[in-house]
Amino acid sequence: MPINNRSGGRIAVIQVINKQGGGVFNDDDENLLKSLASQMAIAIENAQLIDELKLSFESSMRTLSATVDARHHLTAGHSERVTEYSMMIARSMGIGPEERELIKYAGLLHDIGKIGTKDTVLLKSGQFTAAERMEMEMHAVRTKEILDNFHFSKALIQVPFIASHHHERFDGSGYPDRLRGEDIPLCSRILAVADVFDALTSARDYPKYTETETMSYNPMPLPKVLRILENGAGNQFDPAVAAAFLGCMADALLKYRGEHFSPTYVDETIEILRRAGLLI
Repeated sequence: MPINNRSGGRIAVIQVINKQGGGVFNDDDENLLKSLASQMAIAIENAQLIDELKLSFESSMRTLSATVDARHHLTAGHSERVTEYSMMIARSMGIGPEERELIKYAGLLHDIGKIGTKDTVLLKSGQFTAAERMEMEMHAVRTKEILDNFHFSKALIQVPFIASHHHERFDGSGYPDRLRGEDIPLCSRILAVADVFDALTSARDYPKYTETETMSYNPMPLPKVLRILENGAGNQFDPAVAAAFLGCMADALLKYRGEHFSPTYVDETIEILRRAGLLI
């Protein structure tokens, strides 16, 4: 029995064999199957429509994210990588699929507020002045203002808040609201680690820093990145999140080996992780 959509296109079939009790299928059986086929066609079309809407929504979010990143060639792909790193952390921490959906969209959209940042600041080569730093930090507030205008489903209603608080610090010295510890949503704490890791391991228009030295504009050597993540646990980062990322950093590096990371950059660090007992 064919299952046809409203346009008459074939989308499935029902096959029935070996009638219970024996005998042949009759007109009553055929009429029952026609009724079932009609109901099934509606259910299948509705399911396909929901899948298409989800795909359209995710595609729109990814396109919007890429549009912001594309304002500067050095940030191209940043939001996608932050999202991937965050999802790795979430899976390693045993976070369920519902929260992972929040992390995915918050990760893709965490820098959307930069669409309102002046080019003189966003594209500046070199260190920021105090006023420029304040302007840059406003992107977190703008992120929430922009995302609050989106209609998110009930399951994703926290995306604007999560995305706009990825610069909060575990010790309460971050921005925009100086939240502390577990007052910061776990999803935001995860984004914070992923965001810093990508910033440190990517080329930028400003030099990288440690507590004691100013370095080049190029990706920071990974041993130094490791120390920053380890030393930042408890003040800048949630210790559990930082530890989870250190545990899956090799996967993050291998995912972008030969694409965003040079093979040497990746292979040397994996060997360091292995020697330190952080990688089996």
